[in-house]
Amino acid sequence: MSYSDAGIRSIQGLDYTLVELGTADDTQHSAIVNWLVQRAKSPQTNLMARDELGKINQWLRQHNKETWLMYDELDVLKDEQLRKRALEALFSWWLDIENSLNCIRPKIFLREDIWKQLNFTNTGHYVGRSLQLRWDEVDLWRLVLRQVLNSSSAMRELLEQRFGLTVDNLENFGVEQLRQSLFPLWGERMGRTKKAYTANWVSSRIRDSQENRFPRSLMILLQKAIELERGYLRPNTYDTILRPQALIEALPYVSEQRVQEVLNEYKELENYLHKLRGLRSPTDSGYLADAWDLKDAKKMKQVTTSMLEAGIFKERPLGTSEKMHLQFGYDTSEFDRGTSYKGNIKGLELNRYAVAELYLSGLGMIRKGQR
Repeated sequence: MSYSDAGIRSIQGLDYTLVELGTADDTQHSAIVNWLVQRAKSPQTNLMARDELGKINQWLRQHNKETWLMYDELDVLKDEQLRKRALEALFSWWLDIENSLNCIRPKIFLREDIWKQLNFTNTGHYVGRSLQLRWDEVDLWRLVLRQVLNSSSAMRELLEQRFGLTVDNLENFGVEQLRQSLFPLWGERMGRTKKAYTANWVSSRIRDSQENRFPRSLMILLQKAIELERGYLRPNTYDTILRPQALIEALPYVSEQRVQEVLNEYKELENYLHKLRGLRSPTDSGYLADAWDLKDAKKMKQVTTSMLEAGIFKERPLGTSEKMHLQFGYDTSEFDRGTSYKGNIKGLELNRYAVAELYLSGLGMIRKGQR
């Protein structure tokens, strides 16, 4: 339902600019933000908003309609405390007003780690009313195959003849059928040794340490691999469109792009992420403290927790002997040679952290051990 169709222009007492923004076919984001900024300068903003929403809600109820009010990009504010106060006020405001707006439903998109930091009265009211947005493996493969079916007549014909796959029945295919349907694109297994299933290899490299998969990273991987494939002088000897080499060599570019997205999203971690360059993964809390030049155990805990919640770090257990080495600042073959852990933070938790494959290359880090 568009506001134009709903007859918003017939509602008396609404702000003129609000009506124009609500009825425009292609409203620019900057125009909405500018209007919100101007409205926020008025001392009567809260009362005006209540009155206007009340009138819209009344019109919707009279015409037996409902609408959503969407909130997105609420996590871009760099000032953490200001962001926290603003979000707590938003959630509290909706709790206060929602009973009178039974035809207007708020849809608030927010990072889970930010939600956990919020503290306001009646937080539990939102329990059971939230949904975690995640891409499952089946969603990713359907995304890829839909792109293939819509962009290549040859592949469309091949997939229909060999697997019976079409755009119309794509949603009916299970994960194993989808994996097989991807064989003409990238094969069943990676490389000459055939040790790793290609779908597993791809899936593990486009997800973070919280098991979140990123479709944008998947599409960038394929686009870059196709670009590389076209540039190779040696013919492709594999019975697939993409050879494993193209996927492998495309990965650093994918990592760089994803790291840039993280830097834009988690601005509070930007300084710490830059200082990971040159470190090995997994790495230990003592070496991280040195790299970050942190002397306070509480601050160290805060940063590593943020890295874990952001899906960049994954905690790896330490054995008793390893904890002793770290505690006394030893440097053995099990740890980074040539690195001296100062071990001078009182109360520092001794932990080891691995960086997700998706971020490793983009952060300029070095993998320690097998892939």
